[in-house]
Amino acid sequence: MHAELLTGAARAAAIETIKGHHYTRSVPSGKSYYFAAGPVLVVWSLPANPNLARFVLGRPGVVWELSRLWAPDGHAPDALTKAIAVGVKALQQHEAPEALVSYADPAAGHRGGVYRAAGWTHHGTSSETRTYRDADGRAVARRAFHSGGKSLSKAEIEARGFVQHNLPGKERFVKVLRRPTVSARVLLAAERVTTPETARDIGQRLLAVKRSLPHGQFKKWLEANCAFSYRTAARYMKGATVAPLPAARSRL
Repeated sequence: MHAELLTGAARAAAIETIKGHHYTRSVPSGKSYYFAAGPVLVVWSLPANPNLARFVLGRPGVVWELSRLWAPDGHAPDALTKAIAVGVKALQQHEAPEALVSYADPAAGHRGGVYRAAGWTHHGTSSETRTYRDADGRAVARRAFHSGGKSLSKAEIEARGFVQHNLPGKERFVKVLRRPTVSARVLLAAERVTTPETARDIGQRLLAVKRSLPHGQFKKWLEANCAFSYRTAARYMKGATVAPLPAARSRL
């Protein structure tokens, strides 16, 4: 299976398919890429939340969202998982994401099984969101009524025939693509620490790695990349948070 970038009429047709058959009945409004992986439509978008990278990576960075994933009824059991895998590679031909994020909506019966099967990591639950639905049941995000310099009150929105729905948080899944590295020189130095400065340097580098990884992944990273134990790493990281003693002053 491979993913084909959709443009022109093919992209327009994909948009209409998603609007007509995806449970959200909508498509992202920001910059997006539409791919077809066999019968599956895969849509990548820049997240609406500009602070998502800091939340996912622990620092500024480039994060793309798998904003829509759709397949017709009767698709092969592994079609979605395979489509995600080839969709990631296809996106990387056009962008350089450091991490990917997507959401499984329990309200729609989704639990994130396809993301787990594709090797993504569960990253908590998003906050409850408020949305509106029109007379045909189509969902409209609240921000649609607060854009272009115009902001409508709840009463004004409901007067137009929209009904408010409070939706539970969604299950967030993350795929980190570009992991930070600790130089071999520093890792080897951990076996022969001779000064507090060396230990503090190692601790600071390890802390930077830990902050950039999804919750619960640091131990796995440590086992795969370092020759020392988690207890040793914890000692270095603790030492990195302690202010160094001031240099002694000569009384002469």
